[in-house]
Order: sequence, then C-alpha cells, then structure tokens
Amino acid sequence: VCEVVPEDLHRWVVVQGSAAVVVVEVCVVAAVEVVEVFLVVRWAEEVVEMAVLVVSGIEVIEMVVVEAAVVVLAVVVEVVATIRVVLVVLVTAVVDRVVSVVVMVVLVVKEVVDLIEDRRKDATIAHGLTS
Repeated sequence: VCEVVPEDLHRWVVVQGSAAVVVVEVCVVAAVEVVEVFLVVRWAEEVVEMAVLVVSGIEVIEMVVVEAAVVVLAVVVEVVATIRVVLVVLVTAVVDRVVSVVVMVVLVVKEVVDLIEDRRKDATIAHGLTS
C-alpha cells in the first residue's frame, strides 16, 4: 500500500514547477541572445559590403554609405531591444499562466488526497464500530 503524503506531493510539485520556470527562462534568454547575435552579424556583413564601396574612392557613395550604416545600425539596435522586451513580456505572461495552472492542479490533487484520507478514516471508524 502506497501512502501519499500531501505535504511531500505539494513540495515536489512546487520544486518541479520552479525548475521548469527556470529552464524556460534560461532557454528564452539564450534564444534572444542567439537572435541578437545573428541579426548583428548579418547587418555587420552588409555594413562591410558598403564599406568596400567607400574604399573604392567614390566620394558621394562614401558619405551616403556611412550615413546609411549609422541609420541601419541604430535601427538594428532598436529592433533587437524591442524584440527582447516583447519576448520577455510574453514569456513572463506564459510562465505566470503555467505557474497558475500548476498551483490549481496542486490544489485539486490536495483536495482529492484529503477526500481519500477522509473516506479512509470514515471506513476505519465504521470498521471499528462493526467489529
């Protein structure tokens, strides 16, 4: 006969839920960092290509390229920052929902365990009275 102790079950569910939240947060931060690096490298290649045109000696293109590179890099920084904020907000909302669901499941399981314990006590008392 396996006896379920509600405190141990509750503690286990809370620890597992906390671990899952940490894993999700770490994965999201890593994914955001990978996206940021990819975007910066990609735009840096374009800036290098533009810089090659500048080296070719065309004065007008040089001025336009430098200004365009500055604008592109500023836009990239803003886009990456915005993506990061949006992802953090979305992940925080999802994690909050997951934690809420886990807490609700724990409460339901606790109620079921309490009902089982009450029935078991009632059966023990009834068995004791009939003996």
